[in-house]
Amino acid sequence: MNHQFLAKDKIEKKKTLEKTTFLKIKIFLTLIPASLVLSSCTSSDIKTAKGFGDASNALEQLNTAVADDIYNSCTRSSTWLALGTSETRQNMRDAIKDCDTMFRPNSVRTKIAGEVIVEYVGAIGSLATEDRNTVKTEFEEIGTALQGLKVKTKNSPPFQFKQNTIDTGVNIATFLTNLFLGNFRRKNLKAAIVCTDKDIQTYSAGLASFIDELYVKALLDDEIDSITRYFGAYRSPLTDKTNLLLNSDSPEVFTSLQDTQLKRDRDMQDEISKVISKKNTGAAYVTLIQTTAAAHADLKRIFNDGKDNLSPELTAKCNKYFARNSSNIITMKTPGTDSLNQEISQSELEQIRKVAKAYNSKVMPLLAHIKQQSSSTNQD
Repeated sequence: MNHQFLAKDKIEKKKTLEKTTFLKIKIFLTLIPASLVLSSCTSSDIKTAKGFGDASNALEQLNTAVADDIYNSCTRSSTWLALGTSETRQNMRDAIKDCDTMFRPNSVRTKIAGEVIVEYVGAIGSLATEDRNTVKTEFEEIGTALQGLKVKTKNSPPFQFKQNTIDTGVNIATFLTNLFLGNFRRKNLKAAIVCTDKDIQTYSAGLASFIDELYVKALLDDEIDSITRYFGAYRSPLTDKTNLLLNSDSPEVFTSLQDTQLKRDRDMQDEISKVISKKNTGAAYVTLIQTTAAAHADLKRIFNDGKDNLSPELTAKCNKYFARNSSNIITMKTPGTDSLNQEISQSELEQIRKVAKAYNSKVMPLLAHIKQQSSSTNQD
């Protein structure tokens, strides 16, 4: 009896997983109303949607990897110390303690900061399929995390979010909260894209800059410096001994020292290559954030009559979506004459396909590179 129950439970979990995966790969295609999908969906549309789904998954994957490695990079740098004296061992312990004090909590905060974009993209998919979901992180928690995100590295001033980045992050999180409290429906997709775009652009730029300056450049460059100092500390005396024996009567000893020196050089290059691989991963995350934000702006223009700026009337309507008082949250039962609540037209659909094609042409090579980097890391 228990075996039958477990088997049934396993099947249900598999169905749930398949449904979740299917929703993810339809994140962009589901912007298209069901009637148009049924009448005009082609194999190229499906391929395009798969690309957007893969990009969504990659955002989540890269956010976790980079956020976690902010702490890990600090600890790795701390361990690249020559352990010849009790003083250097104490220096290592102190450095690791600093990692625990500053970088561990800021790794968590960075992950929360990235989840603002990850959850927004997921919410668009949920909205399009009317799949009821919940926001993982309350906007109060996001505000606290973004305010507390401040990291000081060895050779750089403190890294932190500017106030406008914090404010727009909270705005997006507030929108997501209202999304699931206000009975939003598929027809509100235009509103979601149009009303959040200004905040998406500001927040994406701030997040991408933070990751690039702190992680890709400062932290990982510090790690490379630590590696070169570590191997250099052993290389100098080894080189001196090798030079002394160059013309000696002990060729075997000379050859042995030379082999040891070459091995240390190879080991150093191998360790630096690992860090460069992580720099490439961080750079890919930054590029994916920027490319996704650019595609979002293109969609906004499609739904805003080709314009970058919103009219005062439209801005006033959008402001209602960001109410932080639950009594002010609109239920989205606006009359069908509202431009934000119109179904996506055939003309808009054609423009969306062009945006999707351009987006995929930039993202797919990036995703292939990420997959290759991930495979190489797993093999290491």
